[in-house]
Amino acid sequence: MYKPAWLNNMEDIPDEYKEQLEVLKIMMSLDDTEEDECIQMMDYLQSSDEEKEALANLVKHSFTMKDSTEWEYPGVYHLLDEAEMSRDMDAWEDEQACHELFAHNPWSERTISGHVNKRSEAKFWCSITHIGDSYHTAESDYGKVFIPRFLGIQDAKVGDMMYIGASFQGFEVARKTAMPWRAKYISIVQN
Repeated sequence: MYKPAWLNNMEDIPDEYKEQLEVLKIMMSLDDTEEDECIQMMDYLQSSDEEKEALANLVKHSFTMKDSTEWEYPGVYHLLDEAEMSRDMDAWEDEQACHELFAHNPWSERTISGHVNKRSEAKFWCSITHIGDSYHTAESDYGKVFIPRFLGIQDAKVGDMMYIGASFQGFEVARKTAMPWRAKYISIVQN
């Protein structure tokens, strides 16, 4: 991840912003190698006074602006944007896993006893993420799973693992339900 060089030397940054920038620096440096640190310091040392002043003004602006938009806001609210991107990426990965599941199990090769049958039902492991009064939800490698309460799960807890048979409800752009999978039966429950 690219980090601005001024995070290494904040002598030009006003004192009232230094604490927040220190937190930002720590968060951004968690995956740094020694080479990354050297590159950042060289960037700082080779930058002109005008570049350093421009960066200081940018930091000051980001902490003092009154209006904000989706892409420009003060403080550490950029973490909300990162969380949104993470959810989007997780959804994409789930969709991609479903594409691969069906690509490796083409219609002509599907059998009743196979991993995926002709009704697009598959068997896989999932972990319970929500316990409700009338239904549960679980997370699998292929996305979220709707588990009707009438399937007979008793004393279920969040985190329990289940081996289930579930029917595919369609990809996000085509399905009418919120979750891509609906459990049909439960074979194994592990606490």
